[in-house]
Amino acid sequence: AREYYGAAVYIRKTKMADGIIYLSSFSCGIDSIITELIKCENDEFPFMVLKLDEHTGEAGYDTRLDAFSDMLKRRKTKFARYVS
Repeated sequence: AREYYGAAVYIRKTKMADGIIYLSSFSCGIDSIITELIKCENDEFPFMVLKLDEHTGEAGYDTRLDAFSDMLKRRKTKFARYVS
């Protein structure tokens, strides 16, 4: 848990990525705490949590990932206009 949190903070501070997708096997336990800590630390940084288990199936994950990717592209374009 400490490594996940540290990695998320490091990725944001060093701008290694445009966003983070956190894969969680369940919505209880340490994952529920870590995801909230990451959200608080990375206030304006795009962060998506995908919760996977054998009961949810695969429906919708492609759509969510596509939407997250599209949002990152729009953010980059928006910020590029302000920098130029």
